[in-house]
Amino acid sequence: MKAFVISIIIAVSPPLCSTSQASLVDVSFSPDKKNVLGLNQTFSFDILGNYTPDGTEKLLGGALDLIFDHNILNVRSVTLNTPTDIAASTGNINNLTGSVNTIGFATFSGLTGGPFPFASIEFESVGFGQSPLQMSDSNDLVFAWANENFDPVTVNSINGVVNVTPVPLPAAAWLFISGLGGLLALMHQRGTS
Repeated sequence: MKAFVISIIIAVSPPLCSTSQASLVDVSFSPDKKNVLGLNQTFSFDILGNYTPDGTEKLLGGALDLIFDHNILNVRSVTLNTPTDIAASTGNINNLTGSVNTIGFATFSGLTGGPFPFASIEFESVGFGQSPLQMSDSNDLVFAWANENFDPVTVNSINGVVNVTPVPLPAAAWLFISGLGGLLALMHQRGTS
């Protein structure tokens, strides 16, 4: 009877005592916020990753989708900054809908735990206002987030924001416009008298 109870305890205890943690990748923009003055201005954001393995296994690949406000921003280009010895995708840029689908990489060499540069994105300002930059895990199976054991890797994305504002008119221009207005009013008054 004791042997039976001990064998049950041994059989049940590994799942109860195991504290395995899933691998995780945090992805974020650098900088996370940018203020842009005027239209037709180009600027870049870097996407940085930070891989936390559940052991010593390397990260073999992954992909992100990006959503932005197409009334305020357009994407001009995407550049991958990770190893791409298996495959690479700079994404499908759609400035009409405000999206870039499947920015991804796959590599045999793998990425060890810690921070890594993922991609750089060049934008152009096309309207005024605030545009969120929202990243999410891509559903593309070719670039699935996975480690070298082919275990899925959870993605935690930290979004960014861009504020595009008009270029302020300098004080000297306001002074000139008000002086010109006064001069025109004076000329108009003299012309009617």
